Amino acid sequence: MEVLLGVFVACIIAVALLKTMEYSIDYVGNNLISLYQKLLLSFYKLSPYELSILTKYFEFYNSISHADKSTFEQKVARFIRVKSFVVRGGLLEVSDEQKILIAACGVQITFGFPDVFLRHYRTIILYPEVCLLTIIGKPQQSEFNFHGVMILSWTNFIRDYDGFNKRKNLGLHEMALALICENKIANEEFDYLSIQSLHRLSMLMKDFNTNLIHQLFGIYALKNVHEFFAVSVKIFFERPEILRTISVHLYREMVTILRQDPLGNSLKY
Repeated sequence: MEVLLGVFVACIIAVALLKTMEYSIDYVGNNLISLYQKLLLSFYKLSPYELSILTKYFEFYNSISHADKSTFEQKVARFIRVKSFVVRGGLLEVSDEQKILIAACGVQITFGFPDVFLRHYRTIILYPEVCLLTIIGKPQQSEFNFHGVMILSWTNFIRDYDGFNKRKNLGLHEMALALICENKIANEEFDYLSIQSLHRLSMLMKDFNTNLIHQLFGIYALKNVHEFFAVSVKIFFERPEILRTISVHLYREMVTILRQDPLGNSLKY
């Protein structure tokens, strides 16, 4: 009996040790991957001119800490260097300002996720106007497909900028849709958004006051949960005080989903 009991205890200890080792290996492995990615990111730098554009036009960048600024700059530089920018519809080239603003929006929306870079979207096609023809032949403001192509209309992207007004940026709306699409693609950035949070967001959309939707969100936000998320992202960053006032539950859900808190001025990862 004692022998059997001893064997049983030894088995429990062995299993515990194996689990501990497995956890330790995963922990060390994740740390090594994180360190490698930080080292890789450190090689990306913005030129003084590119940095001046970012400082002049991007309010989010100016609002974060010095340490976060450094990371933000590196991620913007990486975005610009690894993506292919293509012009259509009469545009002669993609300017430095356009590249910086597109990249900065992509970085802002993913800033709570250190390892998410919207890798799937390797090519960004930029049109001057809303004249994009999709497979179904209808004009679109933007399109994100499974072939790694992000199609944007520059007029739409900066429509709310008012001559690069720092307070408004429809690009956040477009990048929020890209974030949702990237989350569904089975690659190294797959399934990083909380399913539970997205479900709760869907429930909040159904329960949301219609008058508030009209006043702040616009009726189009009720088209589906993706549009509701995209509009919520824009308001979350631009008018967080108002969003928290009208719905503290929606505000908290956005903090959870994006791992950022504009009013706390801190990242949540």
